[in-house]
Amino acid sequence: MAGEKITAIEATYVMVPDNGSQTILRDKTVVVEGDRIKEVSDHYDGPVDRRIKAEGRLLSPGFINCHTHVGCATYSRGMAEDRDLVEGSAFYHYFVPLLTIGYKHFTPDEMSALLEWDILEMIKKGSTTILEENFGGYDSVIEIVNRLGNRAYISYSYPNQVSKIGYLKDGKLCYDKPDPIEVGKGLRRGLEMYDKYNGSASDRIRVRLSPTGPDTCPPEVLRDTRKAADRLGCGISIHAAHHSTEVNFCRNVFNASPIEHLANTGILGPDTIITHVTYTDEKDRNLLAASNSTVVHCSYRKAREAVISPYHEYVEKGINVALGTDSFSSDITETIKMAGVLGKIRMERVGVPTAVEVMGSATLSGAKGLGRDDIGQIKAGAKADMVLIDLTKTHNFPVIEPIKNFVYYSFGTDVETVMINGKIVIENGIALTTDESALRKRVQAAADRIWAIAAREGALPGVSFVPSKKTEPVTV
Repeated sequence: MAGEKITAIEATYVMVPDNGSQTILRDKTVVVEGDRIKEVSDHYDGPVDRRIKAEGRLLSPGFINCHTHVGCATYSRGMAEDRDLVEGSAFYHYFVPLLTIGYKHFTPDEMSALLEWDILEMIKKGSTTILEENFGGYDSVIEIVNRLGNRAYISYSYPNQVSKIGYLKDGKLCYDKPDPIEVGKGLRRGLEMYDKYNGSASDRIRVRLSPTGPDTCPPEVLRDTRKAADRLGCGISIHAAHHSTEVNFCRNVFNASPIEHLANTGILGPDTIITHVTYTDEKDRNLLAASNSTVVHCSYRKAREAVISPYHEYVEKGINVALGTDSFSSDITETIKMAGVLGKIRMERVGVPTAVEVMGSATLSGAKGLGRDDIGQIKAGAKADMVLIDLTKTHNFPVIEPIKNFVYYSFGTDVETVMINGKIVIENGIALTTDESALRKRVQAAADRIWAIAAREGALPGVSFVPSKKTEPVTV
């Protein structure tokens, strides 16, 4: 459009789509006009407001992080690692008591700081789009996304009480039984959220529906979710086949696997994104493939449960596989690397999965799951969501195969510049839309205060908590 600012990025390596995959072009100029890519060419002599010289850099589509719980990572790191799981439990069950205390005691400003810190990490490590399944503070998440400039699909998870998704008590995994009426209210709140926020922030924010899982969401609410998603065209996000307790529950109560139960309640479909999908058989995989559902592989997150979820098996089956960070770490580059490395261990083959496959999952497949063909790829007409990755450092240089050098040898800190919707939000590793130093101080104060409360309430078992000398006295 006339009057839009033009930026020309001259990069040594540019990753572009190629017959459903990604490939590298050498020494290209990508021209951005407004919020979209205008052209990819050998050279650009037209009018330009800014020219970025990116020698030795890989210009990649922004990564699409298809599963996040914003804020959980910020104050729960170190709580569950190195602890053997209770039978039937998952990693997150260890810190549900801490989350419960946090949701009860955080002030709005403290919660906002923790949420912003988490989203900032995602952006700095290259996640230009996130899919957030939210258990608390979604109004703050929307305000932060609007201000920081990233792209986000946000949903209100139901049931929304973390105790309903399982917690540990006296060494055992417990569930507070979900009430169909209360869970139905959660669906209605998700619909209200859709009406209020979908398409906001210049359409950088969209809203989906998010029942938490087949074991926590009653069948009638799952069916109502499908009807609402079809009516609105908004898509569904859900966890499934996540841990053995869920699998056993579905078989005992519904006489079906979690994936079969989702098929029976109408949840499966091309607009459905299912996270983890760790415990499946051939029948489940056929259902996923036939329904064109998307699976989200959270490689680094599951690895800390000593689990390698299927990845290449789904790719071979023709199932669309995206990637997600989930919680604890919000660095999508770790997830990309672990998908490739751990996938080889699971398959007991060096040849699969390939670096190109996992990069495709982080870009094109994520976009496909969201029903988008204008993100996840660098081409004329696509949204200008891109990241510049430094491939000149001692650990990833010299370069013969740029995608391999990134996947196997680079780190999130090598993401140098991040452009979203045509605007640079991270430049040379520095956030342009927030004061990171001031935010860090707010995060430390909030974490110290809530850890002190949790320690007093016995919600930090096995954790050696040393309060900061700056922590204010806490009255509980």
